[in-house]
Amino acid sequence: MSSDEWKVTTLGDIAQIIMGQSPAGEFCNDNREGIPLLNGPTEFSSYHPNPVQYTTDPKKVAEKGDLLFCVRGSTTGRMNWADRRYAIGRGLASLRHIKGSAFQPF
Repeated sequence: MSSDEWKVTTLGDIAQIIMGQSPAGEFCNDNREGIPLLNGPTEFSSYHPNPVQYTTDPKKVAEKGDLLFCVRGSTTGRMNWADRRYAIGRGLASLRHIKGSAFQPF
């Protein structure tokens, strides 16, 4: 496909955007109960996050292969790839290509 065939579109037309939502504090822990919880870039590494919190009541979830994107403050735009299923808090959004995981890198 040449660049002459490219189409201008919005991110929402090609990706599912999942905005994070934090669980109540009583459902968060650091003893690995539930699924890993990411609240922002403090858990980010150069490629995959390193979670330190967990939750037994995830509100919004990123799936393996999703792009994790910071949406608040001076870290807006920092990214990592989800290497497993994560609960995501208010500081993050998850982006997932609507055509499936084969298209995710694009």
